[in-house]
Amino acid sequence: MVSAMRWGVLGLGLGLLLAPVGSSARGATLRWKFKPGEALHYVMDQKTVTTGKLPGGQEIKTTLNQTIEISWTVKGADEAGNYRLVQTIDRIRDQVEGPVGSFVYDSSDPKEPEGLIAAARVPLFKALVGAPIDFQMSSLGEPSDVKVPEKVAQALRDLGPAAAAAGAMFSEQGLKEMITQSSLVLPQDDVTEGKTWNRQVKNSIPPLGTMVIDSVYRYEGPAQGAPQDAVTIGVVTKLELQPGEPQPNASGLKIRSQKSQGTYHFDQAAGHVLDSNVSEVLEVGASFKIGQGAAARDMEVTQLTESTTSRKLVKQERAATAP
Repeated sequence: MVSAMRWGVLGLGLGLLLAPVGSSARGATLRWKFKPGEALHYVMDQKTVTTGKLPGGQEIKTTLNQTIEISWTVKGADEAGNYRLVQTIDRIRDQVEGPVGSFVYDSSDPKEPEGLIAAARVPLFKALVGAPIDFQMSSLGEPSDVKVPEKVAQALRDLGPAAAAAGAMFSEQGLKEMITQSSLVLPQDDVTEGKTWNRQVKNSIPPLGTMVIDSVYRYEGPAQGAPQDAVTIGVVTKLELQPGEPQPNASGLKIRSQKSQGTYHFDQAAGHVLDSNVSEVLEVGASFKIGQGAAARDMEVTQLTESTTSRKLVKQERAATAP
């Protein structure tokens, strides 16, 4: 539920340049750098296990395994260091095991699965695969002006509740957040080993309230056991739920426990991420009042979400050189 908002969930922290400067005393200057015409191909693997605990000890468990192949194509750059990029989902492999059955899907397979889960997810995947999502990114990695194709936006609107049931990512707003919130925004100043910087983003979750996501990044220096030009950046994230308007018969959603941390490896010479790994454990609870009058009673439910997300650069196509 909440992990879907952490495009930690897909989107994915997909680029960072740690360019060395003239003096080691000054540290490293962190900037995004792309060349017009180049294309970067990433694979993201995510496994999420969600366990719902109901009164009386009953548990409902759902397991999601997903592999998404994503391309970033650089359309151009301006003198201020802003880049115009296009993100395209090239392939989705999706597997769900839950109380309502199982589901296996591969967008490259012409044979489509059937059933309740398929009815909710397959139309979304078909709308997303191959659809170009245009956006701008500054040299500090600040995404903006995300443009979801109208064809995709309309398809998501037409699906209505089916899109919501498939997860926050599979909505027009979710696609925009996947890009604007999962990228790694870099500090203006140079960094040395041990230097940290923060980033905060907020997600509106009607009617529950607002999810505040605080991430602390730490520059660790050269990566051990990685290519020569690789460096390491660690990240620790904390979540806070700011309550919305009180709901009838409900006391709202509360975060009971959480732990989120990860590591990024980057190639300084190439200026692109090599890989990243993020793990997350989140337990939330909610109380509801069932019945009316003297027969009313309180019911409490909890949801434990455990997820791991890895990303890897699998191919880089260089920009074509002018004749």
